[in-house]
Amino acid sequence: MTSGPPPGRADHLGEVLGDVGRLHRAGVEILAGTDANAESSAPLPVPHGESLHHEFELMARAGMTPVEILRSATVPPARAFGLADRGVSG
Repeated sequence: MTSGPPPGRADHLGEVLGDVGRLHRAGVEILAGTDANAESSAPLPVPHGESLHHEFELMARAGMTPVEILRSATVPPARAFGLADRGVSG
């Protein structure tokens, strides 16, 4: 797992988590999805897979339940991108 926010951004983490929690409680649909970019030229490399797990950890810290977190990475994103054949397991 990642160890936390990049240097210089940790001071805003509590504020951001609070904002996400308030938005979620207000009914705003939170979608999971990182801007993964492992290119060597990226200003801040964000690894595939590991970064999504870290995002899930942050969502939990913001007050989302495990079911809400998993849902945020499946049905709502598929719906938001018009992918009717995805987002549901069965």
